[in-house]
Amino acid sequence: ITCSSLIQTESLFIFLMSVSCYLSFAATRRGYNTFWFMLGGITVAYAYLTRGIGITFLVIFPLAVWLVSKYDGAFRILTIQRKYFIGLTLFLVGFVIIALPYQVMLSRVYDKFLLSDQSKWHSPRVLHPERDFSPDPRYDGSLNADKSDYLINDPEFFKSDGFSGIAWTKAFLAKYLKNQVGIYYYHLRELFSPLIMILAGLGLFGGVWDRRFKTLMLLFGIWSVPFLVLQPMYYTEARYISPLIVFALVFAGRGFVVLIEWLVNTLPKYNPLHVERISAVVLFLFLTPMMIYPLTHRGPKYSYPELREAGNFLGSYFSKSDDKGVMAVLPITGYYAHAAPNLVLPKGDIDSVVPFAMSKNIKYIVLEERKVHILRPELRELLYQSAELGSVIDGLKLIFDNDDISGYKVRIFEIVD
Repeated sequence: ITCSSLIQTESLFIFLMSVSCYLSFAATRRGYNTFWFMLGGITVAYAYLTRGIGITFLVIFPLAVWLVSKYDGAFRILTIQRKYFIGLTLFLVGFVIIALPYQVMLSRVYDKFLLSDQSKWHSPRVLHPERDFSPDPRYDGSLNADKSDYLINDPEFFKSDGFSGIAWTKAFLAKYLKNQVGIYYYHLRELFSPLIMILAGLGLFGGVWDRRFKTLMLLFGIWSVPFLVLQPMYYTEARYISPLIVFALVFAGRGFVVLIEWLVNTLPKYNPLHVERISAVVLFLFLTPMMIYPLTHRGPKYSYPELREAGNFLGSYFSKSDDKGVMAVLPITGYYAHAAPNLVLPKGDIDSVVPFAMSKNIKYIVLEERKVHILRPELRELLYQSAELGSVIDGLKLIFDNDDISGYKVRIFEIVD
């Protein structure tokens, strides 16, 4: 992870959520074996450690098992009820075994109880409300359009005058509804193509009379609650509800099969095997280019222009003989530099960061405002204190500063030997 160029938690979280969803279904289909509950608790714990909203799976998992069992009529059996409660206990045990050690460590670091990703609440927008974080006019607005709209995350929201009683409720609901609209708008615009939506609709309504399909709809509906109901309290950025892609693709896949079945049924000689063969061939031909293109044509809209400018600067600043690396909170800048290895900036002050960097053959340190909440005080001060290019501060030479443009602040320092 520390050597990757672009690391996001969404892909890992989607995988863990998908596994947890499957385990909640498998628990009802494998004789209510308590093993599936225990394994479910472990995967839910890892999902929570990946993203804070995973804590809701502590309720979603047992609720999904219970509702599916009630729908199938299995919960009327006393033996099943006993296995369910035993499995629920083991589910909690599996969760605690994985999550508790990390939770204790996190609470010690911040001297208070925090959810796994709650440290992001201290964002630059909250710390510096007077700053203009709009994208620079030289850039296309879509490149740096910050879609985050803090609600629950913004501590000032609850401290402001007038947010009491009915007035507070109205303000809360108004912002929540705004986030709801935004979350669906970005979800449809950025994550789904019209073809996927059409196939998903065909799959959703094409099997509505199938009892097994109703069970699947019930299961997916339960697991969608955190993203459709709770997520709008936090952000309207599309990637935060990307786990719903899994469910949409399942319905789209079913819709595709329904479409192929209809086409095959129109053939003079119907053969059920034609459905599988045609589906496999068409999906392979259709999806392969979609999987390859993003790897070979990385669009600029997925990057922050400030970091790209800093990376371009580094790429031109490096000499051909320079074998020194770059260290940043997230090694995104080094990705655009294409000239040096990356390393994640450790959570320490200058006295510990600089010796560590030199021991790893790191010569350049990137400080960026998007991650200011996890910088220690001395490094945070380096980002904001007044300094001219070329000046040396605590053994660090300032070689790049984007003070002349709006957006997030980025500074690059060179370690002076």
